[in-house]
Amino acid sequence: MIRPRAATSRSRAARALPLLGAIALAVATTGCAHDSADRQFARLSDDVNRLTSERDAVTSLAAPVQAPAPAPVTVDSTPARAPADVDTSPESDDPEDGAPRPSIRVAGSGGGPRVRPRRDEGLEVVAPAAGDSPRPSALDPEAKKAYASALDKARAGHHREGLAQMGAFLTRWPDHPYADNAIYWRAECLAGLGEPQKAVAELEGLLSRFPLGNKVPDSLLKLSILYERAGDPAKARAALDRLEREFPKSDAARRRARNSSDGRPRRPKDPL
Repeated sequence: MIRPRAATSRSRAARALPLLGAIALAVATTGCAHDSADRQFARLSDDVNRLTSERDAVTSLAAPVQAPAPAPVTVDSTPARAPADVDTSPESDDPEDGAPRPSIRVAGSGGGPRVRPRRDEGLEVVAPAAGDSPRPSALDPEAKKAYASALDKARAGHHREGLAQMGAFLTRWPDHPYADNAIYWRAECLAGLGEPQKAVAELEGLLSRFPLGNKVPDSLLKLSILYERAGDPAKARAALDRLEREFPKSDAARRRARNSSDGRPRRPKDPL
């Protein structure tokens, strides 16, 4: 049986439609897969670039920092002068003392001897609070006034008042250039109050703490008198020998020579 031509054509077209759909689907799927791969490749490329940048940044931070070249050192050939603890300036703060005298200084904090008043006189040295900047005692006008007032009391024979004021001076200005003077006059006041042993202790302490002080000759002369009165001629003679040997041109030595010209020791005029 022979079919009509139109029916045959329609049958062939119907069979071809599923094939065309499958081909179109395959082409579309292939295109989508290709686009997805392109996008993934682009993302991976971006990640690689980002990681490379981060690695370079970390590498630059971890690189060793070159230390700056040390500054050139200039050596001064001039020898440095050591700080002197004793200033032999001829100027004096004592209103009655015109003779040259050394000025005792303290090199650094606690660098020099401290005056420790005797406990039996009721004196107490108050240390400055931490962090304070104490005013230089030699430049304090109150120190000069206090010493002058105490000196007037001691020389006028007001021994108890002079002793107390000299002690107060030492408590407030223990490093003042006239600290050795104040100790000497405490000894004079103690001797005037009938306490020669305490006076000797003050003078011996002065000689130990201020071996270059201007009161060393006067202290030796005073010690010779006190030892003589205490019945210790050997120590009295030793003090005089040291005075004549170490300070032959001092005022104390000259006074000693004048007062002993008749062969008998005399009490010299009280020095400053």
